[in-house]
Amino acid sequence: MIDIILRSLKRLIDISMWVITPLPEQLTKPLPNAMALVKPEGTTNRSLQAFARRYAIGLIHHIQFLNGIHRDDLVINAGTNAGAHLVDAIGDSVLLESLDQDFDFLRNTSFNLLQCCRMRNTKTEYVQCPSCDLQEISAQIREKTSHLPSVSVITYCNHGLHRQWPRGMADVDFGYVGGAPGKIDLYVGKTVVKRGIAMEHAADALIQLIKDHGRWVDTPAEE
Repeated sequence: MIDIILRSLKRLIDISMWVITPLPEQLTKPLPNAMALVKPEGTTNRSLQAFARRYAIGLIHHIQFLNGIHRDDLVINAGTNAGAHLVDAIGDSVLLESLDQDFDFLRNTSFNLLQCCRMRNTKTEYVQCPSCDLQEISAQIREKTSHLPSVSVITYCNHGLHRQWPRGMADVDFGYVGGAPGKIDLYVGKTVVKRGIAMEHAADALIQLIKDHGRWVDTPAEE
């Protein structure tokens, strides 16, 4: 496994990616043109990050986990260690390594972390009021829009939105918000664009709104 990792690192160096290795590893198994940090914390780490930003050098947060770690602990650890830097635009991607976790879980966790840090969108993002009666409608909207990775949708009841306004809308693209009983208001960003749509027609109206703003793509055909 170590040999595979070393070969992967060498390939990164071959395509002009910077590789940072612990000093003991660089002394015992040297990688040509790799950078070794003698003291990889504090001001040394911050200086490296500033240097990378200045010269547009990509930084990958590589986190290795011990065998037997619970999946929840892995997610929390990755979010704490890499996420704290990514939200401050320190780093460009994340590489999670755990020998006893399957690849799909590690990949999905990496993509979810990048999306939470606004680094890369790979799936549709939903924000839902936890206490309103729109759960069934939210499920219908998810079913029809889950193939739009660059779109975020919020579903809120009227009183829930008012309690959270404007924070509740955050940076979502489209909003589906309960207004009068049985009626729905549609938002683009924080601006209401359609009011009083009958609930039974509102999901289709939301899809049309997404299309009108050029954010819709058809569902990929199954091969």
